[in-house]
Amino acid sequence: MSTPLTLGTARGDDGRVVLTAVGEIDLSNTDVFNQALSTATAEAEPARLIGDFSAVEYLDSSAINALYNLADHIHLIVN
Repeated sequence: MSTPLTLGTARGDDGRVVLTAVGEIDLSNTDVFNQALSTATAEAEPARLIGDFSAVEYLDSSAINALYNLADHIHLIVN
């Protein structure tokens, strides 16, 4: 059984937008993930979005593709 995905967006102490993901990102929730990623990236402009994925247990290829497509606009924190 997969771990449900939880997404949250907040501003860090420096004012930068942080998208936090917890759980698993796979084909079952990739649409929600893509939407959250796109929205947070646009909100962060012109700065880079900080993606805190340190609590993500699994990423499938659809999630990797979504991150790759926005790679120039994201700073990832991973486990």
